[in-house]
Amino acid sequence: MFTEKVIDNKNMNKLDVFFGYAAFTPLYKSNLINNDLYAFYEDFTIGNIKDVDIPINIDKDKTVRIWSSRNNTQEYLNFLYFCYKLPNRISVIFVNEYDEYVYSAGALNYKEIKELLKYEHKLTNEEKDRYKNEWIKLVNENSEIRLFENGKIISTNYDYLDKYIDKYYDENNIRRTVTALMGNDTENNLSSDIYNFLIERKK
Repeated sequence: MFTEKVIDNKNMNKLDVFFGYAAFTPLYKSNLINNDLYAFYEDFTIGNIKDVDIPINIDKDKTVRIWSSRNNTQEYLNFLYFCYKLPNRISVIFVNEYDEYVYSAGALNYKEIKELLKYEHKLTNEEKDRYKNEWIKLVNENSEIRLFENGKIISTNYDYLDKYIDKYYDENNIRRTVTALMGNDTENNLSSDIYNFLIERKK
């Protein structure tokens, strides 16, 4: 989803990309972001990604700055997909480099954007190719679920999280179970939808 930012002195050659709609508010409200915004959010964490070909409607001449995180599986996989699909020049801000407990730009106040911009990194061609190849590897593996393990994305099966789910499972209160799972998940920060799916398949 493209959002035009109505401001003076707009940078027409650059575009800020974020994953998940919560990040819209801090990026739009910050007077340090002087270009348009592009929201994209697809959940590549679970299921078949072999034939994924979702169009990204961004002019190839624009420089793209991506806001992502290395402790949020869904956002990181979206970032890999962009590196795979786009011919554009790309820079990235991994928000967890600013604060290891921050899992998304959407969890920040717009006043923190100034500090986050210090972590912007322009990808070299070699780096972009590495991320692109990481996506291709995951596609070829096409596992049931993709998760972070020790800071790296692995392809695995649904049973991988069974022990973690069992630790907090309360058959009389699934909502409490999901809340506990999300609250203690600092490596992947999976959504409630994914945890509900994993719990349901165990029944």
